Amino acid sequence: YKRQILLGLLLTKLENEFASGTVAYHNLQALNLAEAGIEKAIFELTRTNGVYSGEKNTQLGNGFFSVTVKPTQNGFLITAMGKTRSAAKYSGHRVISVQVQRQSANHWKVLSWEEN
Repeated sequence: YKRQILLGLLLTKLENEFASGTVAYHNLQALNLAEAGIEKAIFELTRTNGVYSGEKNTQLGNGFFSVTVKPTQNGFLITAMGKTRSAAKYSGHRVISVQVQRQSANHWKVLSWEEN
């Protein structure tokens, strides 16, 4: 009887560790997707000379990103959301907001960076 209880506790602990690792993995992937959205926005702002407002649900790898770009007094506020997909109940979701300012034709300065 004690072995069954011990085995049950061990299996529960293993399942919790697996879930924790899976969530961490998906959150890291979502962060990478959001960063890709930031990079894409800066590329498009450079390419279009500041005429870019963002995009939605751009597929990349095992997920997607959405980006909004808003002009500010000092440059642009870029907000990117990355989200992973999983067949299981786990998925990742991260948001990054970046204030950027154009320094020259191909150079941008990051004024602020916030991750959620």
